[in-house]
Amino acid sequence: MSPSRTRRLATFIVVGVASASVDAGFFSLLYALGVVAPVASAVGFLSAFAVNYSGNRALVFRVAHHRRMLVRYVALVALNFVLSTSIVAGLVAVGLEAHIAKLTSMVVIALLNYWLMSRWVFRGEGGTTSQDDEAVSPTTD
Repeated sequence: MSPSRTRRLATFIVVGVASASVDAGFFSLLYALGVVAPVASAVGFLSAFAVNYSGNRALVFRVAHHRRMLVRYVALVALNFVLSTSIVAGLVAVGLEAHIAKLTSMVVIALLNYWLMSRWVFRGEGGTTSQDDEAVSPTTD
């Protein structure tokens, strides 16, 4: 594996841990307060949105902001939201403890996200993501 891909994967993991911490933190808090697991999962998942998009765009894939990427990311989040909530609900329904169900959903979604972010969400104009170690300056269009 090239150094730039190793860096990208390591940074993806760091951003993912930060996002997962926000997600799991809200989930655990709400679940402890009596909110049912699927609803607590949904709130936790949505709370990590800004951390995940910004971190992956700027730090992992090192691409400038573009509306098309944000629209693709929102589509991915919508898919992930449905998958996350469905996985947690399904696993809890078959008897798995809620926190284990949530962790399982987070692992499945992390794998799916890396693949779709690198292949679709953060693709540049030329069909590639940044492979070098120089960050692209963020823009706001």
